[in-house]
Amino acid sequence: MHLSLASHRLNHVMRILTITTVVFFPLALLAGIYGMNFQFVPELTWYYGYFGVLAAMVAIVAVLIGLFKRKGWL
Repeated sequence: MHLSLASHRLNHVMRILTITTVVFFPLALLAGIYGMNFQFVPELTWYYGYFGVLAAMVAIVAVLIGLFKRKGWL
């Protein structure tokens, strides 16, 4: 019984860590790409480029959280 409870707790912790990783990985990828010193990134010359990237980040997080809620993980 003790091993079963420990395994259940471990599965819950791993689920939370997986959700955290999946949500933050695309954000870190976007931040890494836009943190590089490129001269010809189209969004750098666009007036709303900064807000566009922020909106994309918010949209990605919203979609991922929605998917996890639909699967019953949250």
